[in-house]
Amino acid sequence: MTALRLRQLVIATDHMEHADTLQRILALGAPYVDPGVRQFGLTNAVYAIGDQFLEFVIPTQADAPASRFIKRFGVGGYMAIFQVPDIAV
Repeated sequence: MTALRLRQLVIATDHMEHADTLQRILALGAPYVDPGVRQFGLTNAVYAIGDQFLEFVIPTQADAPASRFIKRFGVGGYMAIFQVPDIAV
């Protein structure tokens, strides 16, 4: 790989209905729900779009970082994850 590329977008939301609506509009397949995010006070839905991913995270605990993000900024873009080429040390 020689260039920077977007690998995954993460949207923080307070309702799974937001993910369901976008799934329907974009005709996405069934999401993957990662049970490992529970330890961060979240539930999620991850959709594959080609070789990239769109993830919705929904806080299940008031002190979860995503919950604080939503309180401060509102529902919306939470993370952008990029794939980069190897970095010579």
